[in-house]
Amino acid sequence: MRIPKQCVCDALTASSGLAALIGDRIYHERPPETPVWPLITYKQVAGTADKADGINYMGRARIEIKAWGDEGLEDIADEILAAMNTCRGGPVLVFETELPDGVTLKRIHIMDFNLIVKL
Repeated sequence: MRIPKQCVCDALTASSGLAALIGDRIYHERPPETPVWPLITYKQVAGTADKADGINYMGRARIEIKAWGDEGLEDIADEILAAMNTCRGGPVLVFETELPDGVTLKRIHIMDFNLIVKL
């Protein structure tokens, strides 16, 4: 079961607060080969479908959103949270941390959300 990535993408791209901080640099799964920082990536990392009478009626998804950059990641994370609160499915933030990335040498603010969506 896959929750349409468009749901999350729409919530993030509709945020004027995020646009002010990162422009339109919102990518599915990974940054581009030659990125401009800061930026956001998002992907579904887990999901299940609940069934009634053999028909899918609800989907549960875990969505991972990462803010990448050198500074200001806390402000970006606040805007991500506000944007996700507009997404259908009542997203719940279940995990949040910030780590260095050894490949890009940037910091990554990682946020995991649970969503429940009617199918």
